[in-house]
Amino acid sequence: MLKQAVDKYTVDGETNLIAVKRVIDKWDERNSKRVFKSDDEGLLIFNLIKEETEKNVGFEEPVYELNGDQGAAYQANKDRINQIINLFRDYNTGEPNLEVMPAQVKANLRKLEKENKKIRQDAIAGNRDLIRKSKAFRREYRKVFNKYLKTEYTKYYRKLHPVEDMYITSGDDVRVIKKRWETILKVNKGFDKEGVSY
Repeated sequence: MLKQAVDKYTVDGETNLIAVKRVIDKWDERNSKRVFKSDDEGLLIFNLIKEETEKNVGFEEPVYELNGDQGAAYQANKDRINQIINLFRDYNTGEPNLEVMPAQVKANLRKLEKENKKIRQDAIAGNRDLIRKSKAFRREYRKVFNKYLKTEYTKYYRKLHPVEDMYITSGDDVRVIKKRWETILKVNKGFDKEGVSY
């Protein structure tokens, strides 16, 4: 593939390296499956982001209990969401394929996520200190998140919504949250190092 690209973009002994790189990048996007490194506690990149956030805000991530039926319902919803999304992942890229995901499935995912949001809100309702700390932590977490990762619409989402920009967040924007099945994560340039990315 590389030789063919070099041959194609070489004229009078001069190779257009930008065009060759474009061919390589397209090939890489089509043929590589990127996987984030993980350990027993989960993805290493998220551990790094959490630790840096805790250092910046000066306190550990606020924890609230989801007791009894609420905790079980929350976990069941979370497991179900992951199972559904995994059914529709493209084997090569890992992106959820929205072209084959029925509208009813998308509606079910939204319903499950809405239920979990309500469970989380109910768990901290009435505790002002926990609400304040939770908001401060989430705001700083998003800033640190954007430092290491970028959230990008999947190619399937962009096919269905061609007017949308490729990237969702930039800089310190903390407001934009998109559904997980519409997006993929990529490591920001400069942070592709041991323990952080694929």
